[in-house]
Amino acid sequence: MSIPPGIEPIRRCCERGRNCCVGLGRADVPQIYNGEQLTRRVLGEQKKACDCFIFNDDMRVVLVELKSRTLNYSDIKEKFDNGVEVVNALLSTRAADYKIIPVLLVKAFNKKPSNNPRTRNLSIKIHGKPKSIVYGKCGMQLADIVAGG
Repeated sequence: MSIPPGIEPIRRCCERGRNCCVGLGRADVPQIYNGEQLTRRVLGEQKKACDCFIFNDDMRVVLVELKSRTLNYSDIKEKFDNGVEVVNALLSTRAADYKIIPVLLVKAFNKKPSNNPRTRNLSIKIHGKPKSIVYGKCGMQLADIVAGG
């Protein structure tokens, strides 16, 4: 994998204002990148982007979208689709060797996406096959996300 020059890893995957974060616990997380910066640099244009890309040593890439307010399902799908495009561009011929896990974490329990029929059927294409989105509450541990993805 070749991250473009000028894109530095970040320490945490949190929404602006830190209202919603991925719990890192003791997980070995070698590389976390800001989604907007990476998407802009790799795709060469301003597209909607996931909040974070997390690259694990075990050939998994976690695309993270964090929400503490409004859930706009078409935006969420577009962000994940663009995230898959970024990963495919970064990994090129090795992309099929990686497992891509799209994750949506929400802050408010009453917004739990898995209870909403619009999100139960929301999936994205990864390596040409439909993949369901992993849903959870802000603060969900990365180890649990990866184990369930």
